[in-house]
Amino acid sequence: MTRFDQILDEAIAAWPPRFALRIRRLRRRGHILLGLVDLSDDVTRLIEGNPREVLLTNMHWAIVTVAHRSAASWPLHTFTMRPDELRRDWIREKFEDDLRLILSIADRCGWTPDDVVLVEKYFAETKTR
Repeated sequence: MTRFDQILDEAIAAWPPRFALRIRRLRRRGHILLGLVDLSDDVTRLIEGNPREVLLTNMHWAIVTVAHRSAASWPLHTFTMRPDELRRDWIREKFEDDLRLILSIADRCGWTPDDVVLVEKYFAETKTR
């Protein structure tokens, strides 16, 4: 199991195994999954102060982003989601893009120097930077 898979599995374990959210289609284009960000905030609160908070917070945001992206082509008004069924490759792409952004603006990203070191360590272990 890769480092990414370990972090993703830990993050997914914090989410409800299955839930349904209403989709609000926007007039011009796009959509909103009603309640998704609130649910994410509830999940993310559980990891505040965790030594790996920077990794888990960004993983949760990647899950939110991919859930939202997945709902774009959903034909119904309610999106039924199982976090463990979301596309892992999409999650990884978003997660690692966000971690790269942290490294590119490390002096003003809002994370501590120790958090930045943890991100660097993640890439050293996965060799995907």
